[in-house]
Order: sequence, then C-alpha cells, then structure tokens
Amino acid sequence: GRGTEDRELSIERRASGEGGLTTDHRPPTFNTGPRPRAQGAPADPRAWLAANGLVALAYAPWLTVLWQQARQVKESFWLAAPGPEALVTTMYSFVFAHSLADSLFGLGLFLVVLIAFLGLYHVIRRPGDRRQLLLFCLAMLLLPPVASFALSLIRPIYLDRSLIGSSFFLYIFLAWSLMRLGPDWLRLLLGGALALTIMAGLYGYYFVPSLAKPPMREAALGLAEAVKPGDVVLHASDGSFLPFVFYDGSFEEKGQHKLIAGDPELAPGTARSLALSVLGLQGEQVEDLVAGKERVWLIVALDHSVDWQLEVKRWFDQRYHLEAERNLQGIRIYLYTRPLSVIA
Repeated sequence: GRGTEDRELSIERRASGEGGLTTDHRPPTFNTGPRPRAQGAPADPRAWLAANGLVALAYAPWLTVLWQQARQVKESFWLAAPGPEALVTTMYSFVFAHSLADSLFGLGLFLVVLIAFLGLYHVIRRPGDRRQLLLFCLAMLLLPPVASFALSLIRPIYLDRSLIGSSFFLYIFLAWSLMRLGPDWLRLLLGGALALTIMAGLYGYYFVPSLAKPPMREAALGLAEAVKPGDVVLHASDGSFLPFVFYDGSFEEKGQHKLIAGDPELAPGTARSLALSVLGLQGEQVEDLVAGKERVWLIVALDHSVDWQLEVKRWFDQRYHLEAERNLQGIRIYLYTRPLSVIA
C-alpha cells in the first residue's frame, strides 16, 4: 500500500543522506599502527618491564647509601617492637601528628578510620570508578608501613616519620573518599568534622606550648625545690637529662643531675651519642653515681629505650627503699633512700 511505499522511500533517503546521493572518491586507507588493546586482553609485559627497568636504573645510585644505612641500623639502631595498633596510629599521625589534645584523640582516630573504611567500601562495590588509580594509591599508602612492620617483627625499625612519603597518598584517598560519600549531608558532616579537628590541632600546636609535650619544665622546677644538699638526681634517658638541667638553670655546672650510662641508643657512633659529645656530656656508671649517697632521685621518661629504662628502675627496686614516687604525664620521678642491705 501507500504507507509501505512511503516507509521504504524514507529508509532509502536516510541511507543515501536524506534524499541526496553521496559518493566518496577517497582511496581506502589501511591502519598499520598498533591496534588498541581489547577490553580484558592481557597487557604487554614488555611495557611493564621497561617501566620498572627505568625505575630500577633511576634508583641505582642510591643503592650504596641504602647499604650504608642498613649496616648502621643493624649495628646501632634500637627501637621497641611495634604493636598491632601501629599501622592504624600511623594513619592518625599522618593527619594530626601529635597536635591534638588527649580529649580529641578518639574523635580524630574515629574520623580517619571511618572515612578510609567508607572509601574502601566504595572501591569494592564500584570497581569501574577509577579502580586502578585507587589501587595504586592504596598500594603506595599501605606497602611501606606494612613492609616496615613486617621487618620489625625480625628487627624493630618501625618509625612513623620514616614513612612520611606515604602520607601524600593518604590525603588523596581521604579526599577522594569524601567526594564519593553520599548523601550530601554525610559528606558535609564528616568533611566538616575532619576540617574542624585539624584546625583545633593546628591551634594547639602553635598556641598551646604544653600540648602533646611532656611537662619537663614543671617537673624540673618542682624537683629543684624538693632536692636537698647531698642528693643526686639520676636520669635513665638523655631525653629528661637535658631538659631538666636546662630548665632549672644548672646546665653549666650540671650539679646534682647525672646521666646513667648503658642506654643502647647512646652507644658510640649513634646519632644521640654524637649530640651529647658535642655538648661535652656523657653517661656514668650507676654504681659510681650512687656510692655514698643516702638519697637518690631517679627520673624515668620512657621516651626511648623503654626496656632498658625499666631495667634501670628494677635495679634500684632491688637495692634501695622506694620512699616516694610521682608520675607527671609520663615523667616518672622516684626517690630512693637507704640501701636495702642497710635496712635489713
């Protein structure tokens, strides 16, 4: 019928360019370049090998430095073994460092963990949303801390500040996670809370001198009032020895403050020992320091060499009577009197 002929004519016109005949006299072309890789086809391993070969070549000049640093770490580096919580607290440190007050620590940790968890959930549920780039970001974020933690199970080397390169990828992932959160009120709530917490940390870092720092000044000045003539003040760590003699004004003469020798981080050739040698300071044997003393003050800060400092504390507990003690935000002050052999 008439309707069928009209439909056929319309189809012919669309095929020929809306009713006009078109001819293309251009010669045929042949694509001799590399064909695009089909979706799901395996990648060419030669490109991967070439890229990693260039990376290895660029890093080669640093192999000598790496060997020297590894040898020094093996000979003189000392750290306590990290606990299983180290990986999580490292992520917290990347964002807040030590700037938050104790009352905000839980909030900061909760925000970082929650936003990162929601981002991981989004990556798993939506594999096509730039998944390869995100997996690369996560690899650069997690591999250095995990590798350092695994090595620390053999020999402790785990330090947050040595992993600072991974922090950049944490910032990228947290920002990406916040942008993918929905609904809008949740994004604004978590993003605003994180921003306000960071601002509170920055304020405390710059304008609250005592925040996240041990109260060395208060401890030193308080002890200076309690020490009597003839007393000796012994320090298990240079981390307390130097601030105490500085804050109580006895740095030049050192006076009653003495540093106990034996700290493994103060072994000859270590960075801490070199710093002390520049100041003309060195530790002394504990037996010589307590000889003839009836009152001995012991300061234990536990800022490093924790096991060794606790061993010093046990040494005094086994030989002297503990008269008094005080814990000032991690600075432990003990007063020992009379050897136990005299009391017996």
